[in-house]
Amino acid sequence: MGCNLCESKKTLNGVMFIGRNIFVMECKSCHVPIAVSIDHKKEFTAEEKSFIHEVFYKHLRLQGVIDWKTRDIKDHVHAHLR
Repeated sequence: MGCNLCESKKTLNGVMFIGRNIFVMECKSCHVPIAVSIDHKKEFTAEEKSFIHEVFYKHLRLQGVIDWKTRDIKDHVHAHLR
């Protein structure tokens, strides 16, 4: 079975934002916004984290706290806005 996040980027259903190798969509498991790296990798760079912060709070004007901890899918970096 393949990576669920890699599969999500193929269809991009429900995507709210795409830019700088990051896409934001609703998490299928917990139904909150999730920022996902387009590349299958384990960690965001400092620049990517800064960009995600900007996307969530300035571009999409969302509220919440960014949760950088990966739980179920540990080999494809992502961050939830809770």
